[in-house]
Amino acid sequence: ELMAVFLHSHFCCAASVLQSRWRRFRTRACRHRLDRTRLLAAKLIQRNASMWLWRNNMLHYVKEYLADVEAPELLLDTKEMLRLRATKRIEITFKRLIRRRRERKKTREAATLIS
Repeated sequence: ELMAVFLHSHFCCAASVLQSRWRRFRTRACRHRLDRTRLLAAKLIQRNASMWLWRNNMLHYVKEYLADVEAPELLLDTKEMLRLRATKRIEITFKRLIRRRRERKKTREAATLIS
């Protein structure tokens, strides 16, 4: 009986009705915000995972393709490419230095023969 009286009085008072409906509205709004946040987080995770998988698959495909076409220099990363380029530059410079020394030696020898 007390519960029935409480429920009856609860629904009769306008202030109680307004308060209960306001609480219900706020709870629903909070739940919708939480659902929206969860949905955005799930979309973000899915997008990043999808991009990572695509990039990983594309990398494997490119490696296999370049191995098939026999273009191994394209498989090298930037550090290796820079190292190879530097090695080639050093070789060219060293060969040029040796050629100049030989030319100077020939010039000296020719000058000593003439004099």
